[in-house]
Amino acid sequence: MAELHPDVVSRIRFAEELPPVNESAPGEDFLGFYGEHRTALAELLRSLKAESARVAPFELRSGLLPPRLAIVDASIQEMCGIPYRTPQGLIPECPGLTRGLHGCPPHAPTVEETRALLSRGQSLLLLQFGGREGNAPQGEVHHFMLRVAKALAGGGYNVLETYASGPCCVCPKGCGTAEECRLPERRLFAFEACGFWVNSLIDAASPYPVLNAPERVEWLIDWRLPTQSTDAIRYNAGVLLARGQGDSISTC
Repeated sequence: MAELHPDVVSRIRFAEELPPVNESAPGEDFLGFYGEHRTALAELLRSLKAESARVAPFELRSGLLPPRLAIVDASIQEMCGIPYRTPQGLIPECPGLTRGLHGCPPHAPTVEETRALLSRGQSLLLLQFGGREGNAPQGEVHHFMLRVAKALAGGGYNVLETYASGPCCVCPKGCGTAEECRLPERRLFAFEACGFWVNSLIDAASPYPVLNAPERVEWLIDWRLPTQSTDAIRYNAGVLLARGQGDSISTC
C-alpha cells in the first residue's frame, strides 16, 4: 500500500495544530439558535434528499457550529497545489488549478475575506455526503447545495455563503476559457479553496448534530488507482447563516 508523501503528512499535522478564528466557547446566541432550529433544519434536509434521486447513493450527515471555531489559513489553500498520483500519472496539483477553474484559487476569496464573512455569521450548517468512489458523483453535491441554500432562504434564513466540495460543478459545460465566471451569483467555492481546514469544522459541529454527526476525514491516497487507500469518500459542504433576514450573498 502506498503511503502519503512526507511533505503532505507535515502539512496535515501543521493544519491540525492551527488555532481557530476564535477559541471562545459557543455563546448563548448560537446555542439558542441550535435549540430552536435543529428539528426544522433536519426536516428540511431529509425532505430535500428524499426529493433528489441523484444524491440517493450518499449518506447525509449534518451539524451546526459557531463560525468562529473554524480554522482558516492560507496554508490550507496552498494544499490545492500538492501533487498526487492518478490513472493518468503524477499530476502537479489539483486539476482545478491546472485548468484555471473559477471556483478555485486564485479566484476564491482570500483568507481575510473569508474570516470577515465568518464574523458576520451566526451558525455554519455543515453537510457531509458519505458514499463509495464510483457511484456517488461529487458534482451532484454542488447542485444539491444550491437547492439547500434556496430552500433555506425561502424558509426565512439569512444565507451569507454556500460552500461545496472540490472544483465548482454548477455549469453543465464547465468554466470554459473565459477570464471571469459566467455565473458568479451561483458559483460555489470548496471549503479548502477558501482556506478552511475541514476537520476543524467537523470537530466543532459533532457536538451539535442536525442529522447524524459528521465524521472526520482522512487524506485519500492514489486516487482511482488499484492502490487507492479506500473507496469510501466523504464530501463536505456547508451554508453560512447570519442573524435575521436579508443581505444574502449566495442564495442562488
